[in-house]
Amino acid sequence: MILKVRKYGDPILRRKADAIPAVTPEIKGLIADMIETMYDQVGIGLAAPQVGIPLRLILVDDNKGGGVRPLINPAITGRRSTATARRWTLRRAGSWRA
Repeated sequence: MILKVRKYGDPILRRKADAIPAVTPEIKGLIADMIETMYDQVGIGLAAPQVGIPLRLILVDDNKGGGVRPLINPAITGRRSTATARRWTLRRAGSWRA
């Protein structure tokens, strides 16, 4: 099922996402729906909050034939004090927003 993609300014995009305690059939179904939605939007990545679900779940397609990789409860484990980065969100291929 194709899910509604939330637009910039939607309050759910600012809400802290909840951890996923277990991979249940419902989570597997959500992943399948998110994959369908991501490809419908011609995207290569999608986060659950972008479809209105406040869970820590991200899908990433390497765009090289390796398929989609779901990241469940991803966490940043460290950072370098000398590195700087900007946060980008890809809504559709070729459509970037800082």
